[in-house]
Amino acid sequence: MQAIVREYSKLLYNLSSIIDISGYRNDYVAKKLGMKPQNFSLKKQKANWTPIEVDKILDVIDNEDVRNFLDTEMIQSHTTGNTISSDEFETIMGWK
Repeated sequence: MQAIVREYSKLLYNLSSIIDISGYRNDYVAKKLGMKPQNFSLKKQKANWTPIEVDKILDVIDNEDVRNFLDTEMIQSHTTGNTISSDEFETIMGWK
């Protein structure tokens, strides 16, 4: 149960960065949430999103860049020791 809370807390902490990574403009996301851009900007700065807002934001900004960022975060949080990049792995495997 504590792991779920830690993961959600990490998501909240990184949400403004995730929004930026998505490439969507703040005013676009705010409009999709039915929120004034000023209120959205303030909530983004303070990271005081409700669970419903987080869910809606993730629906709006879902794209490959966001999924890659979240996958990387998840992998890094569950990986210990030395790692290599996918490019290095592909070179070692002879795929490049």
